[in-house]
Amino acid sequence: MDNEQKILHDETTELFSVNNALYIKWNSLQKDYFNNAHLQDPDLNFKIEEAAKLFRFSLPPDINELFTSYEEASVYWTCETKLNVYLKDFFRLHYPFVNGIDQFKFIKDYYSKWLLIKSQEEKKYYASTAINFFEGRGSRNNFLNYILCGAIFTYDKQLNNYQKAVEFFSKSKEMIYSVKLNDHYRQELEYLINLFSGFASLIHKEDEIAKNSFLTALIIKPNGITAKFHLALLETKFNFLQSVEYLLKEILHFDSLRIKFAIDNQNIQMLNYFLNNPVICKVFFYKEFACLGEVLENLFSSIKESDTQVINGLNKKTETFKKLNEEKNFNPEVTRQISFIEKVTENSHWVNNILLLYTGERLNSKFISSIEEIIHEIKQKYYSEIGKNLSAIDNGIQEKSALINYLANEFEKTKIKIKNTLEQDIKSFETKIIKETGLWEERIKNLDAESKFNPKTAFKRIMTYNIILSFISCLMGGCAGYSSSTIKDVLELKNLFSAIVVSGFKWGLITFAIGFIISAAAAIYAFIEKANMRQSILQKISSLKNEKEFTMNELKKEAQKKEKKLTQNFNNEIDLNKKTIDDLIKEKEKKEKELKADAERLIKEEIKSLESLLK
Repeated sequence: MDNEQKILHDETTELFSVNNALYIKWNSLQKDYFNNAHLQDPDLNFKIEEAAKLFRFSLPPDINELFTSYEEASVYWTCETKLNVYLKDFFRLHYPFVNGIDQFKFIKDYYSKWLLIKSQEEKKYYASTAINFFEGRGSRNNFLNYILCGAIFTYDKQLNNYQKAVEFFSKSKEMIYSVKLNDHYRQELEYLINLFSGFASLIHKEDEIAKNSFLTALIIKPNGITAKFHLALLETKFNFLQSVEYLLKEILHFDSLRIKFAIDNQNIQMLNYFLNNPVICKVFFYKEFACLGEVLENLFSSIKESDTQVINGLNKKTETFKKLNEEKNFNPEVTRQISFIEKVTENSHWVNNILLLYTGERLNSKFISSIEEIIHEIKQKYYSEIGKNLSAIDNGIQEKSALINYLANEFEKTKIKIKNTLEQDIKSFETKIIKETGLWEERIKNLDAESKFNPKTAFKRIMTYNIILSFISCLMGGCAGYSSSTIKDVLELKNLFSAIVVSGFKWGLITFAIGFIISAAAAIYAFIEKANMRQSILQKISSLKNEKEFTMNELKKEAQKKEKKLTQNFNNEIDLNKKTIDDLIKEKEKKEKELKADAERLIKEEIKSLESLLK
């Protein structure tokens, strides 16, 4: 223990001796509720090692702060904190060397030697060297050098200079906003600079200034545990006991969060660290908190009364579970969880630690949830067996259900197919009728083009034959008249010619007249035939229309008949499959009831011993 700590410890002992009862009560609280948790170790190397352990754990931001009491805060800058690691990389990247000097390492090395060396003469040498280098050749743009020199001015007994310390801390706070720092680490630096300003003020009895520094630090970092602790220390001096009580509960809550985190992560090393290094324990090093002995006693005793029984009960339950596990061989993961709880509750070094008691319900909840998980797995094991036994019936139900769905799809497809076929047949037949009707209508339009149905053509054709025949008849009649005339008459040429012409004309005229009558009759006949053919075609067209309506009706009736038969077959098939499903469901319900009864009986026997651990 260095001289400052020894003097403070001696002063504390002397003051407590004035009121022996208060001293005894205050001194016993730590022993009664925290076992051998470290209060403050005089060896700074040990302090650094303990800090290194903390940063090996992956902690969430709200509980990862390294607590530093104001007497030992100078050690912070030699610890391997995440901030210090970041700053090392930052300076190596952005300010590696100035005038051939490593900006991060040079003063930092002298600072570390000054901090850890025990000889006061050597301490002064290293401190002076660091300050002189900084004021002479050191970079004035290096905010970390300002912080380190400020810490030296604060904590070195021979170079102690409060004004210089505050000035350097203030300058470093300004400088961190002129460089490209990560926002998170810039905020952390500002928080720490305010802390160190507060520590300097606290050491030099500037309590109001120190309080403002700690309040500013808490504005920057509301969960800053170091700021809360030292603010509580100052509030005791100002006799603001209600505020102190609130802050002490916050500190206890901070410690409990760490314990809970270690428990949730089943990390025994982390739990051991937090139980041995609680922040709340630091109050026992400061005589100022003695006035709150009764408050802490009431707070601790209420926790102990409510949770000691829980911890003791857990110890017995974990022993019982261990024996059960040897027989049953439960889930390894769940077993590891309970094994962790067993290690915690069986350790006599921890069992009366108030922080462990404070989280007793947390441990108990984890134990109960672990047992419930095992019980759930046991039930699931038997229920899965029921499922396997019923799987054949379930498969049958699924197959029948799938078949019903398949039949329904096929039914709809077939209905659509019948409908499409009907539409195609109707369309095809309509096309055929329209085509035939068109041909007959075209025939009507072109009847005059057919000679046998054209009266003029028929008349002309017969008349042509009639003229030819009349001419022939005329010649033949003339010849016949000539042969029947007398010689006398023949000799008379004039009379001969007249006889031939008259006779021929007469027979030609008669033939022509007969031919004309025949031609007229032929024309009349052609007209009548045309009218008959037209009427016949119109009847044919009308017949086609009737045939169209009849055939379409027949096609629709046939389609309806097919659909009706299809629907009937479908319904019969569906009903048959539904009945099969109903039978399978009844069979399943009956079998499931029997299997469940057997399973419940076996489950009850198997979990009986586990359920007793839930009480």
